Amino acid sequence: MSDNNKRFSYTSRLFDRAQTCELSDDFTLPDYMPAVGRVLSCSAVAGTPTLYLGGGSAEYAGGIRYSVLYESAEDSSLWCAELPSEYDLLLSDNALPKDPSALSYLPDASAENVSARVTAPRKLTLKSRVRLSPELRAYSDAETLIHGDSGNDDLKVLTARADCGYYSSVSNSPITCKDRLTRAEAGLSASDEFRIISSRGDVMISHVQLSDGGALCRGEVCAHILLTREGEGERPRKMVRKIPFAETLPIGSTLPDKAQIVGIRAIGVCPALTAAATEDGIDLEATVMLSAEAAAAGEIAYIKDAYSKTSDCESSRRKLTLPSPVACWCGNATVSSSKPLTDLSLDSGMRLCDIRATLLPEIKTEISEGGRFTASGKIKFSAIADNGAELIPAEFDADMKYTADIRGNVDDLPLVTSVSAAVAEVKGRIDSDRIVCDCELYISCLIDKEQEIDSIGEINLTPSAFSQPDASHIRVCYPSANETLWDIAKRYRTDANLIAEKNALEPTPSPDSSDSLSNARYLII
Repeated sequence: MSDNNKRFSYTSRLFDRAQTCELSDDFTLPDYMPAVGRVLSCSAVAGTPTLYLGGGSAEYAGGIRYSVLYESAEDSSLWCAELPSEYDLLLSDNALPKDPSALSYLPDASAENVSARVTAPRKLTLKSRVRLSPELRAYSDAETLIHGDSGNDDLKVLTARADCGYYSSVSNSPITCKDRLTRAEAGLSASDEFRIISSRGDVMISHVQLSDGGALCRGEVCAHILLTREGEGERPRKMVRKIPFAETLPIGSTLPDKAQIVGIRAIGVCPALTAAATEDGIDLEATVMLSAEAAAAGEIAYIKDAYSKTSDCESSRRKLTLPSPVACWCGNATVSSSKPLTDLSLDSGMRLCDIRATLLPEIKTEISEGGRFTASGKIKFSAIADNGAELIPAEFDADMKYTADIRGNVDDLPLVTSVSAAVAEVKGRIDSDRIVCDCELYISCLIDKEQEIDSIGEINLTPSAFSQPDASHIRVCYPSANETLWDIAKRYRTDANLIAEKNALEPTPSPDSSDSLSNARYLII
């Protein structure tokens, strides 16, 4: 038996549920910032996690950046505290490989349940939960061990084939995107003195494709800058600027040559965006971290059954669950929502100073008959309205829905859906008696089917008293309705090809095929 029949490589899913870690940090504001009077909003961006392996465990570690928008205790002016922290999560699994290159995952992390509590005039306690994507797959080798002596002609093996997925992922080193807002573009005159209150960036990946150099990701950072002119009576206002980027990530080198690419997806995050006031305007610098994953479909061959013509043969079996991609793609959705101002204690004479949107993590997916894919969830909008004298925070939720047609084959096998989504841009306005919000969502999707195979892990051959009958004897077998050619050959310890030749059976793809004994009333063995 060739070594190709004894050994095969396959992909397994290690974790299939989201992992979370709770954070609580105490911060003291720097001396150049005023004391906190009232917190208006608190948000956080979780940076791309790095995966470390060792001792049979996996550790995710990354940075998180809090953004606390607050009013000064002295004069109610608006300020923003950018406070960095870290997160880590330890996962244990005996099946983890020692080599990180044997893993594939899309390192998607998001912050939720973010809150701020003022413990002293210049001290804050910030809490949040970081949710990590469960996508973690490992490449493993399986081998059928054979104990005992049996000639190649005596040991018969049944080789079967099964679909198996291959996945290749990569995250880039942070890239820097720069731009400049002139004073005119920012609505400022040459003599205006102004202060930048806060700046943040949302990433939209508009195009991703596999190229010779890897995964080409094009998109833009939507930069939100909150600023105010210096002077009595000046009110804060927001500027928006889109900064384009294009980056190629080295992906795909670990995919087998014969594997067929199903699709590619990518995600991005902007952990930091700085806005610096200059004589000419505002200089912007965004840090962007991108991650991409390519999914390919292939086949593996494994030993499904075995017997010996001359020896007693005992075998142990193992069940393996193999993921295989059905579809992998990126998309976007536009969500529009409105809310009566009276429900939020606002009125039509106010102006929106700032608006933020966060996609809540519980996304439900559904695949209807015919391959229609639907992802639904909730978006949380956080607005700050200005009535000319006071800033008023308001929050409300809206439904999110994204649909797409799956181009792959959706059959009755169990399907596992992975969705990563984020808000890429948000706009808001007060229109008559309602607040109206529009946001763009960026969505990456992967749908796997899962197939369980039952393969032989070990074969034990021992001497047997069995001997083949004399060639002068003719044996006649009457197969039952559910038996295959392989079943008959194993029962009589003979060769399936020899039975097929003696009985002029039509060739089939495998002796284990249900059609291998079609129309055979009896067989000459």
